[in-house]
Amino acid sequence: MKGLFLDATAASVLCERGFGADIGLNQIASPERLEKLGAFSVEDFSNMEFGGKPRQFMTAQLPMVDYSGRFAVMQPDERSAIIGHLLDPDTRPVHPAMFAFENSRGGRVVVHAWDYASAIGPIGVSFHNPVRQRQLQNIVRWLFRNRAPLLIRGDGAWPLALRKDCGNETLVGLLNLSLDAWPGVEFEMAAPAAIAEISLVEPDGVWTPLDEPASEIRDGVLRLMIARPVALESPLFVNIKWNQAAKPPLLAT
Repeated sequence: MKGLFLDATAASVLCERGFGADIGLNQIASPERLEKLGAFSVEDFSNMEFGGKPRQFMTAQLPMVDYSGRFAVMQPDERSAIIGHLLDPDTRPVHPAMFAFENSRGGRVVVHAWDYASAIGPIGVSFHNPVRQRQLQNIVRWLFRNRAPLLIRGDGAWPLALRKDCGNETLVGLLNLSLDAWPGVEFEMAAPAAIAEISLVEPDGVWTPLDEPASEIRDGVLRLMIARPVALESPLFVNIKWNQAAKPPLLAT
């Protein structure tokens, strides 16, 4: 019943071991250097059910002379939802790039046709962009049935986020690994109960309650805005105490 995200290499291995039907694949080839598969321009992200938009594209060519990103030609199960395609120079779809599938056991699977070791490694700078971020966050929501453990948003790059649950409390944090400060951050996470108290740690180590936190619980999901800069040398840590006697409020969507 849990979610599984696979790149091309992991999906290929599972298919070889006989699990193709469980991950929504009829067939998948071994990942190849993109240049061996033909001429391609972009990967599209047009499936609006996953947050995409018509004619929303991400580059399929990374700006390196020795570019070696590998892509797998795959044939998803006909019941799969195609999230995006690899497009030719005329923006015509050629190969499925990503799909979502729910198997007979109720497990949810998303397969991305890129080999991540080559696509997002040292030469994969252009793989990381706001469109890709929105795509992957929507994928995580779908895999967790709209109750993701933790997602973050903000005007910044290279975040490292964490969540730790203990008893009736949850600690969430953001470490900014870039030299530019984040002006603020929005946490999104599954809420097990209503909120009793939210506090954050100050630079001197003292925990300070937030009297009027910018927060909302909707359909069991907490969205919490912290409007303070998060710099490389000053990570942000927030502690949430849950009111276990009260269920999280369900607001109209």
